[in-house]
Amino acid sequence: MSLWKDFRARFKNIIHTLEKHRDFVDKEAASIGMFENKVTRTMLLKDIEERRKQALESLDFNEKTNSLIQLQSAISWLSADDRRQEAEHLRRSMLRHPGTCEWICTSEQIKDWLKDDHNNPIFWMNGKPGAGKVACDYYTVSSLHHTR
Repeated sequence: MSLWKDFRARFKNIIHTLEKHRDFVDKEAASIGMFENKVTRTMLLKDIEERRKQALESLDFNEKTNSLIQLQSAISWLSADDRRQEAEHLRRSMLRHPGTCEWICTSEQIKDWLKDDHNNPIFWMNGKPGAGKVACDYYTVSSLHHTR
């Protein structure tokens, strides 16, 4: 007993110091683990943000491409062959009654409108159906414009 009592007194401080070191090592390992987790979490968040940006850029590109395709499709659907339009216009011009649209050459409003190229780009013509608004030959208007 006398030896054991002496052993306990002698090793008590050593065991206590070892327990403190064990606790310190455990805390250090936990803090290293937390730091590594934080670094990993930061890297994952950066990766997620980068992928989100790429997805948004891809989506934006796809939307622009689809919009352009739709616009081109609409333009091609709406467009007509200029030669066919010119031929149809010439054919219809030959069918009109003599004297149709001659009033346009003497109209002061048309003359004023033709002089003012940039301020009023549109000339609105009102009239009853069959009055000859559509039958007016735009060649007459353009020749008036070029002579001014």
